[in-house]
Parts: sequence; C-alpha cells; structure tokens
Amino acid sequence: MITKVMVVGSEKGNPKRRPRIRLAGFWLNDIGLEYNSLATADYEPGRIVIKLQGSGIDTYSQVVKEVLTSKGGLLQVRLEWHNKKKTPHLEIKGLWLENFGFTIGSVFVVQAEYGEINIRLVDPEKL
Repeated sequence: MITKVMVVGSEKGNPKRRPRIRLAGFWLNDIGLEYNSLATADYEPGRIVIKLQGSGIDTYSQVVKEVLTSKGGLLQVRLEWHNKKKTPHLEIKGLWLENFGFTIGSVFVVQAEYGEINIRLVDPEKL
C-alpha cells in the first residue's frame, strides 16, 4: 500500500483560486492507473474514493452510463510533463470540492493499492 500526505492546492491560471487535488507520478502505474485508464470517483464529506475501471471505448461507454446514474465523477489518466518526464497524472478541481471539505490548504492522506485510491481529509493537529 502506498501512503502519502498532501495539501489541496489551487488551480493554475485561474484568478478565482479553485481547489485542486493533483495526483501525479509513476506510482500511479504501479497501482494500475496507466495512461488513458478510466476511473470513477465517489465523493462524500471529507473523503474521495477513486476506482480503476479499465480503458478503451467499450469501458468508456459503460462507465459513463454508470457515472450519470450515480452522480459520481469520471477521471482519465493523462500524461503531463514533470521533472522533464511525461508522468501519469490525475486531477480533481473545482469550487464544488469545497462542498466536501476540500478547501485550498486542507491536508489529506492518500492511501493507494491496486485499482483504488482513498483520499481522506485529516486534522493537521493530529499529525
């Protein structure tokens, strides 16, 4: 299991400073979230659960139907430049994150294992 402590950042290039959770690095490959993989996200106060769904057009059409009925989120792993290398990248951003407690500067813990990422807000005084 991979565990990381991170901080909610802000969306680049947006003057309204919207919350942004950015997960990037080759560790995403290690848990099955490779380039073009599709994942779903379920949100509740203080918690986000991301689950690998697969890749390809057949997976995409099936997953979109499920996401529309569950009101969850749909994510796709992209490649972004980081330290002069293209690395796997997932990003969740928008003012709506504040409704779940993820405000800019909030501390959260990422726990990841194959096919699943759990993100939980933590009280920094308990660290």
